[in-house]
Amino acid sequence: MYAWIVDDKHPWTEPKEQDRLMQPDVQADPAKALEVFAAVKALQDFKAWLRKEVVADSFTTPDELGRKIATTLAHVAASSAPGRPSAPSAPPPELRIMHALQPAPHFSGRAALVQQLSTWADDTASPDRIQALVAVGGTGKTAVAEQVVAGLEQRWPPPGAGSVLVWSFYEKPEADAFVRECAQLFLGEPEGAPAGGRLERLQRGLRDGRPHLIVLDGLERVQAEAGTGRVRGELEDHTLKLLLQAIAAGLGRTRALVTSRFPLTDLRDWQRRGVVETLLEDLDADAARQVLRGWRVAGSDAQLDAVCEQVGRHALSVAVIGSYLSHFEAGRIEAAATLQLATIAGDDPKAAKLARVLAFYAERLPTEERDLLARLSVFPRGITVELLGTLVDAGGQVAGVLVNARPALARLLQRLVDRGLVFRYAAADGTLNWTAHPFVRERFAALLGCPAAAVFDVVARRIGQGLEARPEKSPEAPAMLDRYEQLIEATRLAGRVQDSFDLYWFGLGSYSHLGKKLGEFARGDRILRGFLPASGDPKRFGEGMSARLQSVGLNDFALVANRLGRLREAADLWREDNARKLMLKEPAETSIGLRNACGVAREVGYLGDALKAASEALEQAEQAKDDFGRIGSLSCRATAHHHLGDIAAARADFAAATVLGDEPMLYSLDGQQHARHHLDLDQADACRLMAEAGIRIAHGEEWNSEIPGWQALFARLALAQGQDPGGAIDAIRAWTARTGDMQWIIEAHHLAARSALARGDLAGAQAEADDGLRQARLCGYRLRLIELLVTKSAIDLARPDPGQALAAAREALDLATAPECRDAWGEADAAHAWGLAFEALGEREHAQRAFQQALAVRERIEHPQAEATRAALKRVG
Repeated sequence: MYAWIVDDKHPWTEPKEQDRLMQPDVQADPAKALEVFAAVKALQDFKAWLRKEVVADSFTTPDELGRKIATTLAHVAASSAPGRPSAPSAPPPELRIMHALQPAPHFSGRAALVQQLSTWADDTASPDRIQALVAVGGTGKTAVAEQVVAGLEQRWPPPGAGSVLVWSFYEKPEADAFVRECAQLFLGEPEGAPAGGRLERLQRGLRDGRPHLIVLDGLERVQAEAGTGRVRGELEDHTLKLLLQAIAAGLGRTRALVTSRFPLTDLRDWQRRGVVETLLEDLDADAARQVLRGWRVAGSDAQLDAVCEQVGRHALSVAVIGSYLSHFEAGRIEAAATLQLATIAGDDPKAAKLARVLAFYAERLPTEERDLLARLSVFPRGITVELLGTLVDAGGQVAGVLVNARPALARLLQRLVDRGLVFRYAAADGTLNWTAHPFVRERFAALLGCPAAAVFDVVARRIGQGLEARPEKSPEAPAMLDRYEQLIEATRLAGRVQDSFDLYWFGLGSYSHLGKKLGEFARGDRILRGFLPASGDPKRFGEGMSARLQSVGLNDFALVANRLGRLREAADLWREDNARKLMLKEPAETSIGLRNACGVAREVGYLGDALKAASEALEQAEQAKDDFGRIGSLSCRATAHHHLGDIAAARADFAAATVLGDEPMLYSLDGQQHARHHLDLDQADACRLMAEAGIRIAHGEEWNSEIPGWQALFARLALAQGQDPGGAIDAIRAWTARTGDMQWIIEAHHLAARSALARGDLAGAQAEADDGLRQARLCGYRLRLIELLVTKSAIDLARPDPGQALAAAREALDLATAPECRDAWGEADAAHAWGLAFEALGEREHAQRAFQQALAVRERIEHPQAEATRAALKRVG
């Protein structure tokens, strides 16, 4: 059973039951007043019962309610469809702590906030889907979240619980690893499940109605800093952004508790409508005083308050002062004067004062403990005693004074834990890991006493044992790919950038193998992103490598970014790559870069830019006397002409490319573009012939990344001829479920929406269209967005909701006719849909103008549906 309840925080404008209390006749009659009170209480009790006993969700508008009902019904229908294997039974609820959150040794204050969040965690029907604690570093966000998780552990499992995942981006700032763990916990996926497409599977699976909870600590590690060319607080990982937005919008009953130094910029559309940001303040005076007393610091309240005030009652600073005074000054509060905190000023006095305290701490620490903490602090995440032992065994500067201390490592680590500088946690396999607060790591890493590269060189040599730098056959097994990825990272951190890139290029086979064959786009993105500087500036990609290798690396980086739907980033990377290619004066390579730039410009709907890039690519190919480049450039230019409505020019360029290819037809991506040209012009036989040949070649050559493009053409052919495209859509989704290939994820949503609409499944059509629209908007696929909006308009008409149909068609028309776009096919179909919506609303004059606009474009571009527009004009004329 499913229920949808108006969000309690929504400003409802219709009459409410309690409004009757303001009526004069009710105010004058106590019996009537009691009757209203009873009715209000009954309604509240009924809502509470629904939230407890059935799968309940909230809504704020009729449109949102319609979308949520459609999504839920589509999910139920899909899971019970004849012939579809039954879903596996849901696993029992589990509280999985992947990374223990660092507790405050002497937590004090904030009891009300902890209680509020604990109550929210237990209230599985709360309309607040994301709770975010936002504050500067060291304020105590993690400690609050840890208290909430500790409370959950004590009462686990509460009645009706879903599963809980606790993840720290401080320990593992890898969004794809987090999403993998979500899939394993919430969906029961095995360890070796396909890496790509997890988002899609999660979005479907988390609609099962179970109240899952995700605790995310340190989200700022995957958010953009100021000055990086992106909005401060913007999530850098596309998949994570989509997942959190889906939770904010309502993903079943899944919720998230998040901590971050930055506001959640990507969720601002849901602020106070599912997302609650709490700005965490520093400790109050009593709590700060209690922290010092917890460290056995002695002194009057006034003395303790004065020291706490010097650091603004900043939680981490107060704790470190307490630990320092306790361990080195016998707990005397008077000794705090030696820190001279009152003399420190500057742009960030809190950080400067914390650094001063840590510096004093470092001076007083025993040498072995300081050297151990310095080595631990070099690593951005928790490490094991075994790895620390490897560093000790290396001797020399890498070991420092720990050269003979391997038997004492556990004891030394425990001392650091007792001082509150380090904490330990058990990994999923039970292995103990040791780490420190980021502020502590930053300070003590500077005391290493040798280059950090020397430490990572030891690690790289250990990981690389048994791996070939240039294997005869590139690896495919996930475990082997993982080992190579770890070796590439360690080698790069060891300062051997060229060797690291060679391992990517020759060891993993570059994009040709990793992307085109395996579809490991997320892995390629992780590896190549490591060659960027901390600022993320692509101009400094691969510093230390030759300009030629920097160029090929940037091109591969852009290719995986493009596949993952990061179109803006892909465009920036290709822009930088093309500048280098021009500098290298290699026209054949420059032509490739310009063709890539043409492709991404076309996807984002800048068709004039796409045409310009294709023409320049052809010039470079001509200069290089490169027939392969000529073919690709002509095909790119033909496709741009096609979208812009110059069908004659498109036909001529495709013909010229075919002649140059010395084959009966174009193949690969050029063939896909030509086949789509045929399909749009209702030349189904020519399209099918090319698609059948193209997919046969792709299978034979293991160009697996091309196969979904051919399957999309088969699906469109089936829809055009009134047949079932289900097989082709399933084949596309088999690829996207493994790879996360965003363009085909969106295409599959669109094709599935059209298919559902054709068979009268409006709920399924609406759900598929909504998913596709959300992803197309976020990623910036303008041409795909236009198509989806036209389809949405048709769905809205069938519901029937001509007002919504009109809005969708108008948005599509505006996007298509924008000066930078001028998508003729989009304009033709959007104007026709616009006219149908006006017709349904009875506004015949407006419908006539819309159909006239559609007909003018459809006749110009030889659109096969021009006759349908003529018939529509007759109806409204």
